[in-house]
Amino acid sequence: MTNKDNDQQRQREFIEKLLAVQQKRQDKPLSKNDQQEIAAQIGLSDADWQAVQETYKAHLLRGRGFLSHQNYDDAIAELEQANVLDYNSIDTTATLAQAHFERFREYADKKDKEAAISYSKICLNQNPSHNQSLKIISDLKRKPRKINTQIVTKRKSYIERNLFIILPLIIVFGILAFFFLNSPNRVKQEEFPVAESTEEININIDEEIKKVASDYPPNKNIDFNANEYEIPIEITDPKLKNLEWQTESALVTKYNESYKVELIGDFLVKNAEINQLKIKLELFDDKGEIIRTTYEEVVKESDLTLRKDDLIPFQVMKYEKTIAPNIAKVVISSSVIEQEELNEALTYEPSPKIPVTWAQKRPQNTDIQLRERQSNFSEGILGNGFHRITLEIENTGNASISLLKFQFSWFNSAKKLLGTEVRYGVSGSTSKLKRNQIRILSTTMAVPKVKEEELSKLTYQVEVIEVK
Repeated sequence: MTNKDNDQQRQREFIEKLLAVQQKRQDKPLSKNDQQEIAAQIGLSDADWQAVQETYKAHLLRGRGFLSHQNYDDAIAELEQANVLDYNSIDTTATLAQAHFERFREYADKKDKEAAISYSKICLNQNPSHNQSLKIISDLKRKPRKINTQIVTKRKSYIERNLFIILPLIIVFGILAFFFLNSPNRVKQEEFPVAESTEEININIDEEIKKVASDYPPNKNIDFNANEYEIPIEITDPKLKNLEWQTESALVTKYNESYKVELIGDFLVKNAEINQLKIKLELFDDKGEIIRTTYEEVVKESDLTLRKDDLIPFQVMKYEKTIAPNIAKVVISSSVIEQEELNEALTYEPSPKIPVTWAQKRPQNTDIQLRERQSNFSEGILGNGFHRITLEIENTGNASISLLKFQFSWFNSAKKLLGTEVRYGVSGSTSKLKRNQIRILSTTMAVPKVKEEELSKLTYQVEVIEVK
């Protein structure tokens, strides 16, 4: 069996285990951490994990494609697969709700109605103002308006009985109106101040339109006809005052009938400790209208608290299968943030240094220092052990680092090598780690199965196997 076959086998095994565990834990869905733990325990590498994420995107895109062609059965099948791989993602869940909603309108199956409402409620739990979900629930729960047939019948009967009186009155009224409108003594319409008032109203409306548009002035430096262009990023949310945004790139890339928006950068923690962070992204066009709103989880509640001067890498890519609008800017604000502001200068006890070796000769002007903020071994869901670790990676060299790949090795109490695993400290999809910056690496890795009493005796080593 080739390496490619092995990789695909591990990926299939991972998906099968996700399905099996998810079915047993319907009351408590698997979190992203649970998924990563399972991935680590079956030996899924970073590349395998990325391949699974691509599989998720493929299911999502196919689901949207089938939905656009009213093929609801295949759309729902694809979207349910995507939902397994990224449980309750607002993108997947909202599309699932829409698919069930459309199928209900087509076939009136009560199960589709219930599913559409259920998925919409999941979206609203993540984003209470999610417009699509609010609309679906409102449309499905709206009762049809009842017509009072007795009143309609009575009105019809009244008109029929009195038609011989009503019709002559209409004729007389029409004749009088004709003579009045053509009377020479009638003041001409332009002598009334109606036109002047209408003009004043129009001027006021124009001023209001200009006022609103001035809040979102189009960026004249953007060439919207280009196949790729940079867009500005705005942050005005006061809740994010303790996070300094640093842009690496913010690109719109256009294809024939689709487009991609990709943002890469960092949040630098300033004068606070961050316990949880969920970001709201709004895309605006050149007229100041919101094109799309998305939400990205940056710091999970289960993550270790981030400290002052920590660097939080942020990367998001959104792909839309439609002709690209004129995207003029991105506005970043907080959807959820839990932070503790530091009222006075706070110093932390330095985390212990971790020795690091280099698989090849260390490049000139390139160096790093590792510190261990957290490290523990424990048993996992599937019986194997796993290693949860949080490291501080500081760039102590004179050059920026665009790629940093580690190999972790584990040893038992007899110093016997038990296994290895690879993790990225800096990947090609994230921003560069610049000089003197500190980035946090939090990860969970599987270790070979050992007795529970042996877990506390395990040790590990870190080696740089690739750097750019």
